Amino acid sequence: MELTNLNNSPRGLKWIENSCYIDVVLQSLFGPSKKNIFIKEILSANLNLDLRKNIPPLNLRKEIQNELYLIFLGIRGKISKNLNISILRTILKKCGKLPYNFCDNIMGDAGEFLSFLLSLFSISETAIKEIISFGTNDLIPIPLKTVEINRFLDRNSNIIVRIDPFLLMNIPLNLKVKLSNFLTIKEDSNELEIPYQTNGIFYKRKIDLIRVIYSPVLIFYIDRVNPLTGKYIPVKIFPDTQIYLEESHREIELTSIILYDNHHYTCIFKNSGLWYHYNDMRTPQVILLGQELKKEMVEYMGTHFFYY
Repeated sequence: MELTNLNNSPRGLKWIENSCYIDVVLQSLFGPSKKNIFIKEILSANLNLDLRKNIPPLNLRKEIQNELYLIFLGIRGKISKNLNISILRTILKKCGKLPYNFCDNIMGDAGEFLSFLLSLFSISETAIKEIISFGTNDLIPIPLKTVEINRFLDRNSNIIVRIDPFLLMNIPLNLKVKLSNFLTIKEDSNELEIPYQTNGIFYKRKIDLIRVIYSPVLIFYIDRVNPLTGKYIPVKIFPDTQIYLEESHREIELTSIILYDNHHYTCIFKNSGLWYHYNDMRTPQVILLGQELKKEMVEYMGTHFFYY
């Protein structure tokens, strides 16, 4: 598809029966205008070159891509149609059994839909992450002795960085944490039911340090729901305006944020140097915020942060 330079004042998808979790994902992907990599890698991607397995058939992915393009044109004010996801839901029904039901009129999770949508396109696996694994038999919170057991580069890593709720639960509520602190994530197995074995040595516990080296785009997903209580974790996360990936000498810029409040999703996105707030249940759906991002709006409610 040939894409022209579309910098009109953005419009918003309209709410239709619990569509907010899908609407905000599409608005966050296609609403921003500055060097929007998602427009190129999703709407203009040559799907014939994607030979990955375990994804929907080519003809179905092309049908989804075509509808996303029309939705994009609607958001940019180039056409008056395609300002809701009714047709997209109809197409998604053809995908057969999905891990989550995105085609019926029931409330869903924005993160789950985002992960599914990105998985249809090869950009989803273009990050490079370094993974360093340590083994230990110490079961105290901070082990006294660890042994490096493996180190490698994952060159087909997911562009989404998931911030685990157990990690959030260990952050004091009065502490303001920068989002860039999560470029390195620690995954701790705690005590394993079956010890981890390498080079003939057994370890009761395995700790992985996962560090982002390079990514064309980066999405931070903050899972704010306490899995033990189901309650919201009110940790204050401060989004960096820019993030510098030191290893690849690359700076990426904050372009959109998905917010969750009172069982409803909205989003904030940047278009032509201006920030907008989008709410599919409001008229108009898109309102201008100004040149500066009011970060107090997103520190508690932000769930997904888009950078490129």
